[in-house]
Amino acid sequence: MDAKVSGVKDVFEDKIRGIRLLLKFGADIRLTYIICRSNYKQTPEFVKFIHKEFPGIKWLQFSFVKAMGKALTKKIVPRYSTTSKYIIKAAALCEKNKIRCEIDHIPLCMLGAYYRLNVDIGKINENKSGLHRREKTPIKICSKCKYVNICSGPRKDYLKIYGDI
Repeated sequence: MDAKVSGVKDVFEDKIRGIRLLLKFGADIRLTYIICRSNYKQTPEFVKFIHKEFPGIKWLQFSFVKAMGKALTKKIVPRYSTTSKYIIKAAALCEKNKIRCEIDHIPLCMLGAYYRLNVDIGKINENKSGLHRREKTPIKICSKCKYVNICSGPRKDYLKIYGDI
């Protein structure tokens, strides 16, 4: 799956060795899992793999793929609603295994009880400017959502593909 998603063959084992070496020397590591059409179902399995193989890793981030360039297609970008249950399962596994978890580029309404793990909440509460304001936008349905005041909304590039959430 690593080669399929990254487009680079024969480097997975090098990545594994690199992580082990960093852990050996006491590095704090955050791994980011880019959620796309070809891997979203494996999101909970990724957490299980990390917990088993790298018990020293304490921080995972799940980032929904940005629909930009060659990725501006349904072949790469799944619907938020299709991926939601897998992201929620992964977040629950992180919580169970005491792994810090953050989620980015997916609206809070898609995250169930784990909405609080979205990286934009703190930025919005502190009224910070940044990419979360430029790349995302609330849409009509967002006005009726209970998270309207703390959510950036869906990504604009996602909306180019699907038109709504």
